[in-house]
Amino acid sequence: LRAYTAKDGSSEAYQPGNIPFQPEAYLKLNRSELAAGDPIITLGFPGSTYRLESSYAFKYYEKSQFPFLEKAFQAYLNGLELAAERNPAIGQQSASERASIANTLKYFNGVRKGFEQHQITKRKTDFDRSFQEWAEADSLRNLRYGRVLSQLKQSYDIADQTGDVLYLTFYALQFSKVLQAATLFEDLENRQDEERWSAEQSRERLMLFDSHRQLLSSAVAVAEKAILKDLLHAMAELPFEKRPLVFYRFFEPEESHELKPEIDAFVERRFSSSVLTDTTAARNLFFNTENPSETLRKDSLYVVAADIREMLEQSRENYIRHFPYLQPAQERYVEGITTMSEQKAFQADANFTLRLSFGEIMGFSPEDAVYKFPFTSVAGMVEKHRGSQPFNLPDQLLKHYESETQFHNLPVNFLSTNDITGGNSGSPALNKNGELVGVVFDGNIEGIASDYYFIPNLTRALSVDVRFILFMMEEMDKTEQLLNELEIVAD
Repeated sequence: LRAYTAKDGSSEAYQPGNIPFQPEAYLKLNRSELAAGDPIITLGFPGSTYRLESSYAFKYYEKSQFPFLEKAFQAYLNGLELAAERNPAIGQQSASERASIANTLKYFNGVRKGFEQHQITKRKTDFDRSFQEWAEADSLRNLRYGRVLSQLKQSYDIADQTGDVLYLTFYALQFSKVLQAATLFEDLENRQDEERWSAEQSRERLMLFDSHRQLLSSAVAVAEKAILKDLLHAMAELPFEKRPLVFYRFFEPEESHELKPEIDAFVERRFSSSVLTDTTAARNLFFNTENPSETLRKDSLYVVAADIREMLEQSRENYIRHFPYLQPAQERYVEGITTMSEQKAFQADANFTLRLSFGEIMGFSPEDAVYKFPFTSVAGMVEKHRGSQPFNLPDQLLKHYESETQFHNLPVNFLSTNDITGGNSGSPALNKNGELVGVVFDGNIEGIASDYYFIPNLTRALSVDVRFILFMMEEMDKTEQLLNELEIVAD
């Protein structure tokens, strides 16, 4: 990101003579050697972590949140990838979204596996048991903290009643263009009874139809079928009493494994004939002056969408009932556990504010007899090259590698013990003098569960080494003008 100003440094609209902004303070880039044990400082505005929540929260996340978010995001990613295969133009447009969804899915997979591997919920349950014993050991403490855990349990018991349904129905409506299209017809149906609707000169009808047409213009039928099938498969795995009404309307079996082939056949049979997917049928309905309700209620996919939306509203209404119990109890819980552990420093939660983290360059051992070194090199990157994504290096870099042997050991990335989370991507990694030595771009998958329960021996920040950044600018991209504007130092 670059900013430009007038020649005197003042702000003005673009002019050919504008010059790069000259800030009073800036970061120097230090290209000196780095080594294991060197101190690293990260600075950024990450999102939030959940380390100071109770065991009841963790049980809820593990049982009623993670699995269903994974199913919804996996269904969407599968559809996006299928659409990209069938239509390269749409694939190019969705590349960024596919990468974002894949990253989100990787996060939930990593957190769930971390919970299982490290028995995080059990650890938190043991901690809460100690907290309850500590509270009950003193009458004043018992008065202030003795009922906190029971109140938290009550809160998450309420959330657990419909949390799984809420996540699946919410993301079904977010991810399926077919289900989204139904909202346009709901608007048509709701306005049909208004006197002003028939008096208007079809402008609003035209706008609704145009929205429907635009929505379908970016849809690939086979991908939309796959998304809808996978989402309905996930809902079929809910307990019988939690499933949307559609499962009672159109399907006989109760067991999810028996339902899945019926769902697939149903979607294939109803997809092309639905007003939600057929622009010609949609046009006829939007511009017909008669009430559309009868037609819509005979359209199976519209009924599916309406049932899912109704279930979303019901589950949301029930879900929000847990907040009045949760918020005061959570505040008292944090107060209590920090009072109980006055001599122990807690790993602080991220909370969307500026976050400074101190660490050092260090590898880690994810499992017995396996050690991941703190630095990667260009040689290692070339070893992974396969000529296709995600291991596809540019020809220019490969040719340079073949001709310049001293280039082989150039560091590319490094690991450090800094405590980061989502939102830290792009944060500067600084040395002890406050000079830029890297840029944070990720956290390791083995330590991702530290958003909930900090695991210091596994949690690492991944940064691209500034020496590799400068090499790319100097040798590959030839960005002389940018390089001239940077202050580059070496010890």
